[in-house]
Amino acid sequence: MKCWAKNVSTDCCNVQSEEHYISKGLFSSELVRVSGFDFLKGETKEIPIKKLVRNCLCERHNNDLSPVDAEAIKLSEALEYAVSLHNERSRKKPKRWSVHKREVDYLKVKQWFVKTILGMDVFFTKNSALALDTDFLAKLAFGEADINQYVSLEIGGKVGEDMVIDQVVSVSPLFSQTECVGIIVELYGFKVDCKIGDHAGNKIKNKLKIKVFEHNHLSYEINLKS
Repeated sequence: MKCWAKNVSTDCCNVQSEEHYISKGLFSSELVRVSGFDFLKGETKEIPIKKLVRNCLCERHNNDLSPVDAEAIKLSEALEYAVSLHNERSRKKPKRWSVHKREVDYLKVKQWFVKTILGMDVFFTKNSALALDTDFLAKLAFGEADINQYVSLEIGGKVGEDMVIDQVVSVSPLFSQTECVGIIVELYGFKVDCKIGDHAGNKIKNKLKIKVFEHNHLSYEINLKS
């Protein structure tokens, strides 16, 4: 039995779960664009999501993290809607638009990023160490330690007049010298940097806002808050 969460409070069950490196429900494409890993030898490849699976969690711990996966999917859908709304409104005559809003649980999104790092650590740690050890990261993923003290997210977008929805999720590691200090995930033109440990942002916030403007007027807002 392989389970990176074996030392968190919930006991492992005796059933192995086949875990996707990136939550399958996160996007509609069947492909993941992967780069930055040693096994790719400097290349970027699109790999079928069904092939990116690993036996690294027991079924009980995997099921316990279902709400975390659901919140990551909710964020993905909110970002997809941001681009869809932009594409619709950019074709119309400029005006002061009604502001559309979505809300996402910031803690659960952070937990999902930590879960993803743990699921892919076989790639991250081949020639380096994680900035935080596996057992402590597992506690963060399951809410048994204060994730706001050790994990930060930075979200940047490039929404513009020529924005095209990219249905392929992009994932790559973040390194500092010999340490893996986080992960970068790109969804629908938005880049999310997750940093852990001492490399997390100096001003770690427990809320975050993503704002999209049309012709200098606020059009859409995603609130991520704990």
